[in-house]
Amino acid sequence: MTLLESLRLGLESLWRHKLRSLLTMLGVISGVAAVMAMLAIGTGAEREALQAIEVLGVHNILVKARSFAEEELMEFRQKSRGLSRRDVEVLRAVLPHLRHLSPGKRVTVRLFNVEGAGPLSPPRVLGASASYQAVANLSVRQGRFFTEREDVQAAPVCILGAMAKRRFFGAGEAVGQWLRINEVWLKVIGVLEPKTLKLREFQGVPLETVNEDILLPLGTALKRFTFAPLESELDALFLMTDGKISSAEMARIVDRVLRREHHGVEDYTLIVPETLLEQHRRTQRLFTIVLGSIAGISLLVGGIGIMNIMLATVWERTPEIGLRRAVGARRRDILWQFLLEAMMIGVIGGVIGVVLGFGLAESVVRVTHLRVVVTYESMLFALGVALFTALLFGLYPAQRAARLDPVVALQYE
Repeated sequence: MTLLESLRLGLESLWRHKLRSLLTMLGVISGVAAVMAMLAIGTGAEREALQAIEVLGVHNILVKARSFAEEELMEFRQKSRGLSRRDVEVLRAVLPHLRHLSPGKRVTVRLFNVEGAGPLSPPRVLGASASYQAVANLSVRQGRFFTEREDVQAAPVCILGAMAKRRFFGAGEAVGQWLRINEVWLKVIGVLEPKTLKLREFQGVPLETVNEDILLPLGTALKRFTFAPLESELDALFLMTDGKISSAEMARIVDRVLRREHHGVEDYTLIVPETLLEQHRRTQRLFTIVLGSIAGISLLVGGIGIMNIMLATVWERTPEIGLRRAVGARRRDILWQFLLEAMMIGVIGGVIGVVLGFGLAESVVRVTHLRVVVTYESMLFALGVALFTALLFGLYPAQRAARLDPVVALQYE
């Protein structure tokens, strides 16, 4: 018999027992659907995590000043003045494999407007050093970034995020224009490329882009604006390693140095994106194990169902097997005939499972707003799992059919 004839006979056999075949496929269908959903959710979660880490920086460390009630702050300031430029100098002197370190300071905006326009809703304003461009992986779309010299001289310049530029200047030219923050007039020297970010937080850490921010030199922020008396000189420190040392190891050194400089007062928080990514992957692995176990059980049940139905088929078609052997069919012809039928059950069940898995992934998106990504690789893998299950559990019935004695088979009733 040719391959096409074997496939035709297999399909006819499945069609004659439609309900039985469908019930046999249910285990494979549910297992493949679970595999598809697992891969889609896992791939989506991994891409969202990588996007979040791209914003935070896999080689970065963020030190943020903690907020306290006024009574606590007065008590802590007797021992520690909070994050300051002194911390920056000490860290630069003692840290190994430090590529960039940028201090940051948020400016409280009371009044904001652009030249020739009335008051506007205040944006977020961040003062940072010139190295912040490298630490935050920022690209300039128009104009340029401010320099270290402008930082030292407290130059009245600023850079707009992409959304801030659109909000304040629309489609018009922003570079060269002037805007006012509180009592200070600043000249726009650059506009940043926009950054896309779907997640609002990652592992409990809020995620922010500079799309709606205004950036200005740290010296400009500290010298031209006023701050509350007990407020720390800096709000954040952005550090980047050179990749020769893990961020977690660098963070331990930073913590020891700051703890000593602040006399044991924990008035700062350390955020290590590399550690957050590892925590996310551990959670994702646990999720994959749970969902994979469910898929495995479903496929095991499906495989047992395939074995049962194929054994029943062998018993039903024993006379046919004996007749085919008597007219010249070889054992391997019988073996391939029944293996092909089992594999067709796996393939058909796999295709249905892939469709259901895709629908399940879309349902997860609508209910949980998680990101899912269905790839061709995941579909091929799910079909491969279904085919392997059918082949594995269909092998014994096919071998049993191939080993039947033709004489005994012809006499079977």
